[in-house]
Amino acid sequence: MRNSYAGNGNLSFSDYSELRFFARANDTPYRWNDVPWVPVAAGADLGEVLAGRYIQVAADFYPSGNGEATPYLDELRIVYQANEPPPPPALVTAIARDGAVELSWRAVPSQDLGGYLVYYGTSSGEYFGEHAILEGRELKSPVNAGLRNSVRIEGLKNGTLYYFAVAAYDKTLKEAGMFSREAAARPLRQPAQGL
Repeated sequence: MRNSYAGNGNLSFSDYSELRFFARANDTPYRWNDVPWVPVAAGADLGEVLAGRYIQVAADFYPSGNGEATPYLDELRIVYQANEPPPPPALVTAIARDGAVELSWRAVPSQDLGGYLVYYGTSSGEYFGEHAILEGRELKSPVNAGLRNSVRIEGLKNGTLYYFAVAAYDKTLKEAGMFSREAAARPLRQPAQGL
């Protein structure tokens, strides 16, 4: 007797034999004893129920009702899809203020978006800035802007040209994507009003 199955879901056959799959994930290849097995359906996206760097898969084979047939597994295929970081933000603008720069950018359309990192420095393409102030805290490049689409970075030196780039990062791995296009601004002391 030969049964075959091609599709999603539990593998139940007409003779009542059955094949069930289980998986578990872990961030280390060791210490699996405390990691529970999770039932998964054939063809299902494991990323929906599992998170970890390493994965183990198991199968239970159940014979037919009369005990004369059992399912067999000819092939088990796991397709790995890399968790790509979000794309770079678009339309980054930098507006100079007195000792500060106001940055804004268009939101990244990603369901896995964890936030944005703002990189800055005094040379184009080299974002090693120090001594910026965001919300009262002194920070070095990159500055974590969270999920906001704009920030005001203070504590910058008037008359110095600063270069900025923004990168989005994902929720799970906190991996930053590519830099946005560079924007530049020179903080300057603003003239007094009414003169």
